[in-house]
Amino acid sequence: MGEKLKALVLEENGVLRYRDVADPVIGRDECLVRIKAAGICSSDIHRAFESGAYHYPLIMGHELSGVVETVGPDVRQFKSGDRVAVFPLLPCFECEFCRREFYAQCMKYDYYGSRRDGGFADFLAVPEWNLFPVPDEVDLAAAALLEPFSVGVHAARKITVQAGQTVAVLGAGIIGLMVSRFLAATVQPDQIFVLDRNVLKLRIAADFGCQTVLILPGLDWKKEFIKQTGGVDHVIETCGAAEVYRATVDLAKHHGNVVWAGNIDGDLHWGRQTVSSVIRKELKIYGCWNAWYTHKNDDDWHAALEFIRQYSGCQDWITQKYPLAQGVEVLQKLRNYKLPQQRLPGETIIKTIFVEEKETGC
Repeated sequence: MGEKLKALVLEENGVLRYRDVADPVIGRDECLVRIKAAGICSSDIHRAFESGAYHYPLIMGHELSGVVETVGPDVRQFKSGDRVAVFPLLPCFECEFCRREFYAQCMKYDYYGSRRDGGFADFLAVPEWNLFPVPDEVDLAAAALLEPFSVGVHAARKITVQAGQTVAVLGAGIIGLMVSRFLAATVQPDQIFVLDRNVLKLRIAADFGCQTVLILPGLDWKKEFIKQTGGVDHVIETCGAAEVYRATVDLAKHHGNVVWAGNIDGDLHWGRQTVSSVIRKELKIYGCWNAWYTHKNDDDWHAALEFIRQYSGCQDWITQKYPLAQGVEVLQKLRNYKLPQQRLPGETIIKTIFVEEKETGC
């Protein structure tokens, strides 16, 4: 390609290097995408530092946008220069769920950034089917948020909020904010409670009109919330903390709905009383993973794109931009941020992305 290509490579658990890599080779139905923006997911931190990788070496990165560089001979929908985002799951197209267009439930799927090399790199070869067109008016940094935003849409669509019903969104990270904003556009925002430990994140949710609840250290927040509200009709867990997963059952009213969307950070141990609550309350618990992607206008990705087009404030959710060359230090910083004892006072990180160096704004 006439230039040495670079990538951030996870060589073994906890060992990352920014180094030269081989040129990608595109297949007949693939496009070579120059990566312009790559978001860092909390799962990337687990994969890098907590023995979470399927194999080593690995190039992580699955929240991606870029520009098509070249196309294979069988590509029909894209050409050089097209702006795109990447749906990171590669389905088999043969199993029961693929035939029903539930591709995220594919029984033999592959995945960029985990099962195969992903987009923490200069270039990535991507099948035409996995490319999502990005209109000119959408910034490519924002387009890298389409993957996590579509997950938030998917979680929000698990429930139907009736007049007078209430929702608790547990966690105000990128997914929780998207859930809250999406719901606030379709129901009365004051029906939505957003709970988090971070004041600045809650201020964003308050801008949507949602009611916010600050979880203070040492406070029995669950007991206090139930005392003030009597519980809610719908609970959506987005932060992944095992203690918060346990709380979902207690916060839900009888005949309530619980949605589990966060990547859980530990084992979930339920006692007899909790299981009995699920039974007696006749709760419905929905698992929620990934998003509905079909290339049809009503799928989760199109809904996420429409949100980005209409709500320019989502750019503010990108709190940090760095060039990929700083990737080793950046991932270490984000690992430390997950440890409260190492977090800087007043520091708030919602979404960190890698972008081309000229666009970092740092």
